Amino acid sequence: MSTHKTAIAWIDLKYSISGILRQNKTLLDRVNGSVDFGSLTALMGPSGAGKTTLLRCLNGKHKSGLSSDSKIYVSGKQQLLLSHVMDTRVIDCSGGEQKRVTIALEMTSLVKPNLLCIDEPTTGLDSEAAETIMRSLKSLSQLHNIAIIASIHQPNNEIVQMFDKLYVLSIGGHCIFSGQPKQLQPVLMQCGIEEILTDRREDQTAIELLLNISSINENNDCIQRLIQNQNIGAKRHVLNTAADHLVYSPHGIDIKTKRFTFADLWHLMMRSMLYTYMSQWKPLLLQSVFYILTALITSQLFSSGIGRTDGCYDSLWDVNSSCFRTLESDELLHQNIKFIFLNSVIIMFMPLTITSLAFSSEIHIFLNEHQNSKFIEN
Repeated sequence: MSTHKTAIAWIDLKYSISGILRQNKTLLDRVNGSVDFGSLTALMGPSGAGKTTLLRCLNGKHKSGLSSDSKIYVSGKQQLLLSHVMDTRVIDCSGGEQKRVTIALEMTSLVKPNLLCIDEPTTGLDSEAAETIMRSLKSLSQLHNIAIIASIHQPNNEIVQMFDKLYVLSIGGHCIFSGQPKQLQPVLMQCGIEEILTDRREDQTAIELLLNISSINENNDCIQRLIQNQNIGAKRHVLNTAADHLVYSPHGIDIKTKRFTFADLWHLMMRSMLYTYMSQWKPLLLQSVFYILTALITSQLFSSGIGRTDGCYDSLWDVNSSCFRTLESDELLHQNIKFIFLNSVIIMFMPLTITSLAFSSEIHIFLNEHQNSKFIEN
């Protein structure tokens, strides 16, 4: 496979959301583009421009909102600088190391991916950690001939130059630039924005200027010229050089999965137990202390007669006996009912609540693993 072969391409991709109480809103408006194998592509733009939405459309997570004429074509078809933390728990790793571990997990799946969609891998990291992450992704794309798309906010010039391709979205979900970093300034000049280029600050780079322009209203003349120039060039490129060897996939990347088996359940249960033993022993210890304290407090709230027979239940089996109920027996009956209710709440509902919270926090991990072919037929 040659490194210039296209991994995924999209033509007239339009994605909208609608609801009962809100109007139809377009998040991506007929964008065109492609990503090649062995390349690192930056997905850039202001907040709300549709970067995450585009990633989700390409990896198959957003299907229902795609327009009928949106076309997505896909191909028919490790080394992350982590050796110094190989014996360290993930929870004790730094932010940058945790992000690299996440990428490494994708590379160790049963089926090694040839396309990675990464949403904001540098968010929350300092400049040095961010550059380390991007150098790792750059090396990964070239070493394994993988197409990598990464959304990124406000990168410095050193990080921008690491990318093989920039894909910039503007407010309204329009693509205003798609190409190599060195092509950015000529495109701006070609679209007649040289007067803005001459008025910019001396320390302002071309990508910073473009990101500032991308925040302008979509009806602005500069934005319209960039959109028109991009749509013509990107669509021609996909139709002439990419669509002939790609497979049409109307809903993005197809997800190949299998039926869930008891073996999968066993492995997930063992993983959960190991995770609890290694990383969640403190909350488990606190739960144990809570139950012990509850037992001590309960013993002080109720009398020592709790659990004794009362209410003449034994006498029901003896027709010749008489039931003599006293105030003491009635009080004991009430105490027993309160005791049973309190234990039911503590023993049954508390673990149920903890389990529900754990399920809601981990279900998205399972769904991502299932989509990323962690559970597929051999």
